[in-house]
Amino acid sequence: MNVRMAIVIGGALGALSRYGLSRLFPYHLHGAWPWATFICNITGSFALGLLFAAVVRYGLSSIWREAIGTGFIGAYTTFSAFSLEVFQLFRDGAIGVALMYSAGSMLMAAVAAAVGPVLLPPRMKEEA
Repeated sequence: MNVRMAIVIGGALGALSRYGLSRLFPYHLHGAWPWATFICNITGSFALGLLFAAVVRYGLSSIWREAIGTGFIGAYTTFSAFSLEVFQLFRDGAIGVALMYSAGSMLMAAVAAAVGPVLLPPRMKEEA
């Protein structure tokens, strides 16, 4: 399989996963916390941190790196939806929710990205 096809497949799976979360946590109430985007961005940040560590520790091949990082995680996470939701929360007068969502998303995404590599098991030593 070539890298482009791996990205397409990863992207399709990431987009479908994000769609599934948006169906589980629909965002239609004014001033409500946008759970689907929040969960996607936090878990996506965790996965990207994990992927980075896997590349460094295990020498993950470029096809897997691109399929997971560019394809799946790229389609799964979304900064544009996050930005629109923050704008809508401010517009709807939910200033406290908008500020908490903004700060919480950025903080939790950074923490998740840092925790991913910590949870990855160390590389197994090869037997002689």
